[in-house]
Amino acid sequence: MPRKKAVPDEPVGAPMVTGESYESLLNRTLERLKVAVFDPGTSPKDLAALTKRMLDVKKELEGLEGSDDAGGDVGGVSDSNPDSEWEPV
Repeated sequence: MPRKKAVPDEPVGAPMVTGESYESLLNRTLERLKVAVFDPGTSPKDLAALTKRMLDVKKELEGLEGSDDAGGDVGGVSDSNPDSEWEPV
């Protein structure tokens, strides 16, 4: 009986586009991890590592999205309440 190849001849999912952004790559990775984590056939021994990696990728994506915001904390000053008075310490 022939052995299965460790790497398939054809890539799983859409082919990687040259110049694909890091955020796009993280999104594709997250989607692939979701499929593996929520697949009932996923081995219990692999589930913990896959789940941890999925959560790590999600946090990294949230960090990238947060850095693109126009507002937020800039230089340690929050604009969450623009009507509040600034008081020196």
